[in-house]
This record gives sequence, structure tokens and C-alpha cells, in this order.
Amino acid sequence: MTQPESTITAPLDSATAKLIHHSTGPALPPRKQPIPSIAASTAAAPPERVVALICGESGTGKSFFLAGLTNALICDADIGGGLAYLDQRIKRNNSERVPVGSYLDVIELLQSRRDSMHTITKFAIDPLTTLHQEAIIRHNPNFTENTYGKEHDKANKEWRKIRELVRWGDYHLFCTAHLKNNYLARKIAGITADASKNIGADFMQVLHLDRAGPYPATATTVKWRRDPEDPRPPVPETFPLTLERFIDIHGQPLAGRRQEIPMATTEQVDQLERLLETIKLPDGEPERWLAKAQAESWEDFTSVNIQKCIDHCRKKLPQT
Repeated sequence: MTQPESTITAPLDSATAKLIHHSTGPALPPRKQPIPSIAASTAAAPPERVVALICGESGTGKSFFLAGLTNALICDADIGGGLAYLDQRIKRNNSERVPVGSYLDVIELLQSRRDSMHTITKFAIDPLTTLHQEAIIRHNPNFTENTYGKEHDKANKEWRKIRELVRWGDYHLFCTAHLKNNYLARKIAGITADASKNIGADFMQVLHLDRAGPYPATATTVKWRRDPEDPRPPVPETFPLTLERFIDIHGQPLAGRRQEIPMATTEQVDQLERLLETIKLPDGEPERWLAKAQAESWEDFTSVNIQKCIDHCRKKLPQT
């Protein structure tokens, strides 16, 4: 049954009330103006993508949660098979598990299969901890001291590249990580995700799970970014971590087509490379464009951003 529209009373100013009283008798009741219902405003809002980080020790149900996702590509980085025992569940959900061993594997996966993932709406990594540790060792294989954290910076750059590719593809992103102690002034000041430093800033939702116990584990909401005026119910401080409960709190279905951001075309890349061979730019300018876009090559640019570079170069051409 259709719910009645909410109404709000609009008071009349004193002059208008007197005019009505003298011309027609007693003043009419205040007018009522319809305001949009909560349901209508929620339905009109664009779909909100999930960008969630779920942290917890082994046995807290992180992997089981990911295996319940539908139409998902799940990167399995866990040593010893990880999610293999959930393959049947994953297949039933029209999802796929792909073993990966590094951030670079994930980047290559997103780039090479970009044109064949039309039915995929969710991207998951389980866990980030393994990939981040591999990247640190790869960038400092001799465990050299006093590197000023360069290996961490390089590992973080690889993670940010993944984050950008997922954003451009408009996927829901679900990642897991183990937990570690967080130190301030050499003292334990709490716990944090065992992954890239301050990685929580890259996510909209951050959950910490209790240690292993009866399923489902209890999730503590560390972060759930939402407009204070959002009509959805408040996010609970704790809740049992099941996919159904997560979607209920999110308040929107995780289905629907992606609105992928168009990437640079072959024609745009060729055009920019020809222009760069023709004109003279300040030293290091193209390299700064690549760094700003967190790109390794022009093919990594969005169509809009590479067109800006093309237009800039065209202005440098000699006037005829």
C-alpha cells in the first residue's frame, strides 16, 4: 500500500492573515506543502559503491564473507590455498577465484581482463597483508636498513594503482587484512590493519572482527563514511558480520551495471606520442603527468585526462 506523503505546515505572516480575515471571514487554516518522502529521496540517489576493508585474525570469517559475494572476481593471496575450500560456493554465486602472489599480479589481472569482465560487479582481495609484505621484500630483498621507508613507499604506490583501476572500473571493492599493533611513541596505542600505512583512509568502510569464535564473528565499526543527513538508519557500532546484515546496513543492493570510466584509446595514445615528438615541453613535464595520474604508461590514463594532455600539446604547435 502506498504510504501518504509527509507534510509540513507553512505559517502565514500576520499581514496575509489579516487580509484573509477581513475579506473572507475567519482566517483559513495554514497551507500544507508536500515534502519528498524518505523512500523517494533514497530511490533518487545514485547507487553508492562499497569500498570496504575487513580486518581480523585467521578464523574470523573474512574469507567466508567474500565467498558469499555474487558476480565477483576474488583475488586469493592466502598462502596454502586460501579460499580453495570455498570454490563450490564461489562458483554457485557466479564468481571466480584467481590465485595471486603480488600487487603486480592484481594490476595485470585488472588490465588484461578489463574487456572481458562485463558481468563482474565486485572485486575482492584476500588478504592485502600477504601482498603488502611481498612488495616490501621485493623492493628491499637484502633487508637493508636505513632506507627511509622507500620500499614501503613503492609498495604503497602499487596498492594505489590497484585502487585507481578499481575506481575507474566502478567495482564494489572488498578487501581483507590481518591486524597488528599500532604504535605511537614506541607504545602500543591500539590495533590497525596489517597493510599499507594508513590504508584505512582509502576505504569508505573499515571493520575489525573479534578473534575466532562462533560464526558469525562480531564486527566493530571503525569507520563507515556517510552523510550525517543521510536518511538511512545509523550505522551500528557492532553487528554480526554476515553478507545479509552488511547489505542491510548499506541500505542499497550490490547489484546493477557498472558505469566504467572510459580509458585512453589507441588513437589518443598515438596522437599524444606524435605530438610529444613534434613539440618541445619543459624537461620532466610528461613524467609529471604520468606521476600525477599514478600511471606507468599513457594507456593507463583515462580518456578525459589524456585528452587534456593532447589539447595542451596542440596549443604548443607552431601557428600557420
